[in-house]
Amino acid sequence: MKKSILGVALLVVVGFLAYDLLGSEDGAAPFQEVGYFKSDEGDRVFAYQTAEPVDRGGAERILDGAMNTPGRATRAAIYSGVDNPGPGEELTLAENLEEALIIISTPPHDDWDWLLVVNPAGERSIRSQ
Repeated sequence: MKKSILGVALLVVVGFLAYDLLGSEDGAAPFQEVGYFKSDEGDRVFAYQTAEPVDRGGAERILDGAMNTPGRATRAAIYSGVDNPGPGEELTLAENLEEALIIISTPPHDDWDWLLVVNPAGERSIRSQ
């Protein structure tokens, strides 16, 4: 039993190290999802936080992981720096899509660095401020 638990713990640690190292190489890490809203219909709004600003390539790698339900809308915003925190629980606890979109569109959370917009037709665009 002890060997099994140690083996699982070792795999988890190695996984985190590999994730951090690979992410750092491609310019997308470190980042974390800090807020997530999903409506009953499958519309989604994500908020990601990075320690430092990322370039367009790094933003694309982060935003590529944002899930999208076919036929539904998705928004995903990247916030960088400790002085520009993304919405966390506020976004996650939004009661509906309109509220979630307002949260990322009004101060203090309107200062995102990159925004992914996926419309119901599946057309994707990435914008910077």
